Parts: sequence; C-alpha cells; structure tokens
Amino acid sequence: MVVEENENLGKMSISKAMDLAEELNLDLVKVSSNPLVCRIMDYNKEQYNKKQQEKLQKKNNRPIKTKEIRIKSSIDTNDLQTKVRSVINALKKGNNVQLRLFFKGRANAHKDIGIEIIEDVIKQVAEYGTLVETPQLSGNNISCLLKSVL
Repeated sequence: MVVEENENLGKMSISKAMDLAEELNLDLVKVSSNPLVCRIMDYNKEQYNKKQQEKLQKKNNRPIKTKEIRIKSSIDTNDLQTKVRSVINALKKGNNVQLRLFFKGRANAHKDIGIEIIEDVIKQVAEYGTLVETPQLSGNNISCLLKSVL
C-alpha cells in the first residue's frame, strides 16, 4: 500500500494507524491532543529539515551594529570626504552610524559651523541611510544617529 504525502486517511483506531505506519516503515507522530490528530511521516527527516531551517534563519539574522564616526569641528574638506566614505561603507554593510562632532577649545564658540558640517554629511549619505535622531548638542559634542536603508 502506498500513501501519498498529503493524503488524508480519515478517522481510524490507534492500533490500525500504528500498523499502517509500521507497514510503510514510517513513524506515527502526534500533532494535536484535543482532538487527537496523528500523522504518518518520517520523523527524523522532519527534524533534519527543521534544523536546516533554523540554521538558515540564524545565518540571515545577523545583529545590527552601531558604528561611531568621530569628526572634529576643524576638519578639512578632503578629510570630510574620507569620513563620508567611511559612513557610506558602514551603512552599505547594514550597520547604523552614530555621527559625533566634537569641539575643542575656542571652537566651542562656533557651534553653528559644526551643525553645518553634520547637516552636510547627512545630505551626502541620504541615499544610503535615514536620520533617526536629529543632531543634538550636548556639552562639547553634536551627535546624531543614521539608520541603514539597505
């Protein structure tokens, strides 16, 4: 007797179901207890497929990291482009980026320049990441958080 995989055998006694499973060299697996529902299947194959599915999910489910990029307020344009490239690379990899611009000494008097620099970086990386936290001034730092679009 050959039983197809999706074939419904209907109601039968447990002993008859066990005999049928033994005849097919398969296992009788309890699926539900109220009402009692059993399935004739290869249990080891089912467990193997379940483990493979879990491995695949673990592989594809990597944690999101936050990378911090520190910028000085007196940064040159070429150095700023290097920082922008590192922000773009981090966003392409799927990481979040914490931009932190810090002031030293007399640069504290010109916080408007720092805000312009941060906004310029945000505009340049707009296609790779979105702004999660708006730029906030706290002490000698201006910081904001960018989330990867990819």
